[in-house]
Amino acid sequence: MTATAFDNLLALTDRLGPNMWLKLDWVAFERCFGADPNSKAAREAAIAFAEHNHLIVHFDDRKEFVELGRPHFNRDNDA
Repeated sequence: MTATAFDNLLALTDRLGPNMWLKLDWVAFERCFGADPNSKAAREAAIAFAEHNHLIVHFDDRKEFVELGRPHFNRDNDA
C-alpha cells in the first residue's frame, strides 16, 4: 500500500454522496490496501476503512472489482 494511493482513495470517498459508488478493480484495490482482494488481511483492511469512513464495501469476485459506496451524506463534511 502506498500512502499516496490511500490518501487519494480517502479524498475520493470523502466526496461520495448518497447512493454514489466508487468501483476499484483488483489493481487499484491492491495499490490502496497492499494485497490482492482475495487476501483476508486486505479484505479486513478494506472493511475497516469502510466502517471508519461511513461507507459500504461490496466485493464482487466474479467481476473482479470492489465497490465503496455511501448510503447517506458524509456527516463529517456537511458544514
